[in-house]
Amino acid sequence: MRMLCYESAADLLDEYLQMGEDSILTSMKSFCELVVSTFGKEYLREPDEQDLRRILSINAARGFPGCVGNGELWIWHMFFGSPGSLTDINNIMAGSFPPRFPFFVNGERRTMPYYLADGIYPSWAIFAKTMKEATTAKERAYARAQEGVRKDIERAFGVLMARFHILQRPCRLWYRRDISNVVKACIILHNMIVEGRRDHYETGIASLQHFEEARNMFSNGQAFQWESLTAITNLWRFDLTEGMWANMLAS
Repeated sequence: MRMLCYESAADLLDEYLQMGEDSILTSMKSFCELVVSTFGKEYLREPDEQDLRRILSINAARGFPGCVGNGELWIWHMFFGSPGSLTDINNIMAGSFPPRFPFFVNGERRTMPYYLADGIYPSWAIFAKTMKEATTAKERAYARAQEGVRKDIERAFGVLMARFHILQRPCRLWYRRDISNVVKACIILHNMIVEGRRDHYETGIASLQHFEEARNMFSNGQAFQWESLTAITNLWRFDLTEGMWANMLAS
């Protein structure tokens, strides 16, 4: 754990642990391999329907119904050794998009979920971006809310590296299998911490004014339709802005 959390060299711990450098490295590798083999199936999986409903309820309570970004800092996907061209946008276009489900934004019924994104992403319906030149009170309110929720989601990897310093620096291991086990073990331990603190996070979210309404919107009675969907155009940021402003006036 010292090597994972503090990125300590093996020969730096030999006197402290009364172990040789090779024994320390072997122990660290065995520990990571054991964590992955024992807990990988539970903590390195795709979100199921129950997880997705919880994420949708939290985001709807924060003003973004239909957003599938996870602000709990849970890391769902882990890729190792992927080519540089395998970006998140290419994954969305070639892979399976989140399921379609009914929700309402500004009184309009929608069925296509979306992600919060910044300006580098294309103007597609699956990306709800901020407003760079917000002039009205409505636009400024939306921009602040979008950037705040988006930062909660983006900081997941920063929190991961802050907990496990071994991910911040060039790896000193030689074999790909060992490197992969270290990265996976760090993500599994990170997700364990997130799971242990989830109740405190959800307690704070439950205090929001529209949480009960949001939770009912994505209750088990709503049908989810899993399907492969290509990216489409027509950004509907206007409805998010108007709906958020109406909720702010109502409160």
